Amino acid sequence: MATKTRVKKKVNFYSLYQLKDGVRHDMNLVDWKRVMTEVATLPIKQRVAGEYIYVPTVDEAGRGRLAVHRPLSMDFMSTVDSDTMEVQDVPVADLDAMFAHSTAVVFLLQLNVFGLVGGSGVHSPGKPAIVDFLNEFMKPGLGATWEAEPLMDRDRIDDFRKSDGVTEFYARFDSENNLILPEAKGIFGFGDVVADRIGSDVEVEIRVKLPKDAPQTVAAKLKNLILKDEGRWSTNKGGGARVKAKKGPLSEELNLVAARFAVEREIVELRDHEASFSILMDLAGAVTGEYEDRIEALRKE
Repeated sequence: MATKTRVKKKVNFYSLYQLKDGVRHDMNLVDWKRVMTEVATLPIKQRVAGEYIYVPTVDEAGRGRLAVHRPLSMDFMSTVDSDTMEVQDVPVADLDAMFAHSTAVVFLLQLNVFGLVGGSGVHSPGKPAIVDFLNEFMKPGLGATWEAEPLMDRDRIDDFRKSDGVTEFYARFDSENNLILPEAKGIFGFGDVVADRIGSDVEVEIRVKLPKDAPQTVAAKLKNLILKDEGRWSTNKGGGARVKAKKGPLSEELNLVAARFAVEREIVELRDHEASFSILMDLAGAVTGEYEDRIEALRKE
């Protein structure tokens, strides 16, 4: 009886746009099916850019797919026998094929968004490889470049905005002492004031908690004070921000840092079957199709 193994893979999603003279431009919907079909007609050697080999296809639903492969140098490599653990040199001169780290990419039908899942973790091609593909094979106008940013899930932030007030607030953040500080900046302004006074950025950790008998009007004022710094806590890299928000008689703890939208799935393999790249591509396609409506809603927020 074959032994089953379970591997978890995460599909990350990115939004595409163009940058020109430092200004972001959201583009009209690209016909990804057409793009992949046209690039696929090129000889394979013309689908190499930098260290990447690109293999575009189209799935049954009409979604553009892109396999990205980064060949692995076999120089100074060795093999290990799975039974005896004997180690031998790889006869590089006799090899007829190369190994590659590979990534599966699927473009959404109705958005300039793609899902990406790597086969070998940090070694697989990432977002820069997709941006390189677009700038090489979908050349933008003079002075412009294609760029990609993680798709962010802001659902918790919307719940916070719709709440009646806040009874607790916690944040960990870095100051920005180069800002011109208005008097009513918000809670993050406390750290900026300290940084401005001493002439150096500081790391700040702050916790605010209202008394249990605090009236609803005070909870609403604290919420409004926190909202003044939304541009800071919603993208608080390396830090965190959370609140205990009230909605009627109920309270809920909400994480206010917008998180990258990603979907993790488990792949069940049979030990005597290969963990093939085609399985990875099918996973990316299935997840992208399943979450297309959800992603479209995120883009409208």
